[in-house]
Amino acid sequence: MFSKKVGVLVLVLVLFSLNTFAANLTPAYEWLNSQKPTDIYSSAWAALALSEVNGGNSLIQYLENQKDPADCWPKGSCKPKETALVALALSKSGKNIDKPLDWLKSHQDITLTGEWLLQIKTDSNGQCDVTYTTTQAATKKINVDKGFITSDKCTTPSTFFNLGSCLEQNLLLTKAALEFDLKCTFSGEISSVYRDAGIYFLNDDVVTGNQAKIKINNGNFGSYEDTLITNWILEELNPDVNSLIYLRKNFRENDVKSNAFLYIITQKQNYINELSNLQKTDKSFGNVFDTAIAALALDDSQHQAQIDQLREWLDLQQDNKDFSWNKNILDTSVVLYSAYPNDEIDLGESSLTPQTTTTLETSCDEDNICDINSGEDYLSCPLDCFCGDSVCDSSESPSSCPSDCESISTEEETKEELEEEPEEEPEEETKEERSFGFLWFLLIAIILGVIGFLAYKKLPALKSKSQPKERPTFVLPKLVESKKTEFKGPIDLLKPIVKVKSIKSKVEEDLEKSLREARKLLEK
Repeated sequence: MFSKKVGVLVLVLVLFSLNTFAANLTPAYEWLNSQKPTDIYSSAWAALALSEVNGGNSLIQYLENQKDPADCWPKGSCKPKETALVALALSKSGKNIDKPLDWLKSHQDITLTGEWLLQIKTDSNGQCDVTYTTTQAATKKINVDKGFITSDKCTTPSTFFNLGSCLEQNLLLTKAALEFDLKCTFSGEISSVYRDAGIYFLNDDVVTGNQAKIKINNGNFGSYEDTLITNWILEELNPDVNSLIYLRKNFRENDVKSNAFLYIITQKQNYINELSNLQKTDKSFGNVFDTAIAALALDDSQHQAQIDQLREWLDLQQDNKDFSWNKNILDTSVVLYSAYPNDEIDLGESSLTPQTTTTLETSCDEDNICDINSGEDYLSCPLDCFCGDSVCDSSESPSSCPSDCESISTEEETKEELEEEPEEEPEEETKEERSFGFLWFLLIAIILGVIGFLAYKKLPALKSKSQPKERPTFVLPKLVESKKTEFKGPIDLLKPIVKVKSIKSKVEEDLEKSLREARKLLEK
């Protein structure tokens, strides 16, 4: 019983110790906040993560300074994925993002080559006015006879009416997104489908009545993965624009990001079921990025066990020195934003005065010289100012760029030590650290004390049960070398001791013999 109790206490202690190795979130956010931006994509992810904990002011400043005049990112080579992610980060910081969203809408590729078909399920006859806008508004009439549709361009009745060719030629090849406004003289079920190589994709817009708005999203945003991430962001910012048909047509069944983002966008159960099955035996979803994205999608009570497991895996991937993931801004940002709650973490930058206005007004002469006197720094003028230029500009620090700022920081600290008295704040921090150390020591001492008390209390019973009964034995006396025994020769103490007759002298023996003889004479 005692051994069981000790075992339980040891198990609790081990589990408690394991818990101390869980992800260290606050220093991870601090590490991320101290990093110098290297590219738009990872910087936007970092700004997104830090916006949740009142951090990332310098990143927002950097992103705003890297905006192209066309309101897209990065400057000089705008891309949809980067523009969408920056727009999301800026929206989290309270910035207006109407112009970046307009840019995204107008910069879609049109690669779908299938047919967009209109269906009207009805037992009635009548007409519908179909209104749409390309360069200008247009209205076309279609005839409906119990579900069979015709128009001036398509006179053969069909239950599948081609919106791309039966209203005007190549209509859907000119715009990635087009809305059709239908007003009919009868009621029915109005919907649209996309057909490609004999495969049909429902457009999820079934409307019952005599009016309907059919939205055709015919575009995409570059590669499949870029389109996937951009659509996830657009779902949060402007759900009217999407590339769902393109994504479903090119769906990657065993891809973590494909299932995760499509579940977030559509909330279709089949995607989350497939994602759940992609978890590996080590509890990850392949790599740090994909595992974090899986956590973003699985964030509900039904999958809490899987979230706990993948977090345990992510805990083990965190660097135990700088608390990043893979010493990488992108991976660290995605993990912090997607996989862990950030309750009660506050970096306190919300109270800082934004520097965006002053920085934006600063001119960058691009002369390959970082002129800090003119207000140039890496955020406003990355062509002139960069880590390694031997100039510690206002955007750099000893932690983000030690090669430029470490020597300056050391000199300043030396001057401060000579000129000023030590501040009390470091002492308070030291006391706080010591108090935490004392609490750890106290907690461990209490646990060990409980174990020791139980051991002491159960020791007699334990001895009586574990030790065999002693047989009666004779114990040999210890020999003391410093004293001499008065007996000459060994004495066998294991045998009963018998009285030893005393040794008599010759005179005594003769006297006794004479007395015996005298007694005999008297008896005669």
